[in-house]
Amino acid sequence: MKKELYHKTLEHVLKAQDIFSGEKDTCAILDCYNLLGVIYYICREYGISKEYFDKFAMGAKELNDTTRIISSMNNAALLASTVNDTAAMHRLINQSIDLCSMQKDSVRLGKLYLNVFEAYLGLGDTAKASECLSFAENLINSDEDRGTYYMKLGLLSSMYGKIENAIVQLNTALEYFKNGEFEKKKLFCLNVLHKLYAEKDDWEKAYHALEYYYEIDGITEDKDVLYELFRYQSEQKIKAVESKEQAKQNKIVLISFSVLSLLLLVVMCVIMNMKKNRLMVKYKENELANEAKILEMKKLQQYYIDKLAEKTVDELNVLKKGIKESNIRNKVNQISREVLRYKSDENNWGELSRFMPEYNSPFYQNLIREFPNLSINERRLCVLLNKNMTTKEISEITQQSQHSINTARGRLRAKLGITDNKITLQEFLSKYN
Repeated sequence: MKKELYHKTLEHVLKAQDIFSGEKDTCAILDCYNLLGVIYYICREYGISKEYFDKFAMGAKELNDTTRIISSMNNAALLASTVNDTAAMHRLINQSIDLCSMQKDSVRLGKLYLNVFEAYLGLGDTAKASECLSFAENLINSDEDRGTYYMKLGLLSSMYGKIENAIVQLNTALEYFKNGEFEKKKLFCLNVLHKLYAEKDDWEKAYHALEYYYEIDGITEDKDVLYELFRYQSEQKIKAVESKEQAKQNKIVLISFSVLSLLLLVVMCVIMNMKKNRLMVKYKENELANEAKILEMKKLQQYYIDKLAEKTVDELNVLKKGIKESNIRNKVNQISREVLRYKSDENNWGELSRFMPEYNSPFYQNLIREFPNLSINERRLCVLLNKNMTTKEISEITQQSQHSINTARGRLRAKLGITDNKITLQEFLSKYN
């Protein structure tokens, strides 16, 4: 950069930025933004320069880094003076000076005054520029800062027509610059000295200043060529960065689309599962309602049976009174006891609901789909067997003898096509659950 090879500087800074980005070194990335802003400013690309200065300022504020905040204000002030935004320039200068003073950073404040000098001089305010140099004089101590101070003081003296003072000050600046790589500043001093010596008709010193100038400046081409080279390389880098960013954005869009699609699929699955659960709940509710209806019908049926049994027993008792023969009376008593045996006991109703056949269950429907020719009694027997009920329990429910139930089971095995004696009816029926 000191050799004004800005296209090379740009290349190196962008490479450094990529490395620091990979390492997530925020401070180093911010310094790259600042340097890029300076490069573009020097090459008169003020729009791009402002973008980088803004990034630098934003990052400094996020880190609450006072030193970098001051630098960002200084950058913004310099840029504002270049585009003739005087109000912004004054505001930023005052803010940065106040912040520097609060931090008691005298070195930074001295550098700040040297930089502010440029802004005021660019606006033609030589009084303010001179004031900045006066403030900076006792705050700076490095060779570069002292050399810069005398260089700017010499320029100011030459503008006031104080040629002798300007020559002394510029030569003092060269003394400070001689041991460092400050070629650009040396060239500035020698160029002004050449003109001042020529104005005094001291052609020998004017020649020596010019000769020294070209010894330092090995590049004799027009500076505009370098600027064009920089702009070309800058455009190529910007295009590469934009292409990389676009690819990154495309990847983000693709990932986002994939995630959204997956979420949509998950949501659809959840909705379908919820609908399925609602249908199952509805099905169970209907099933329970049907069982309740069947149970009520059974209760009603049993009620009528009980009433009929009571009426029959009462009539048999009346009939028995008119019978003299003991054997006939005994027979009537036996019939009365048989009738009463079938009368229901209210305490057994709780057990009855447990043995209600589930005629609307998936098992029942799957079974009938494959064996539609089963009779009503056979279907009921299948449902009860699927509940793992014993022959005795089924006998009590159906009011049939255990022998009749076993006979019905044998016929059912034949009808279902069960030939393997090792397979029970319950095992066979369980596959329809």
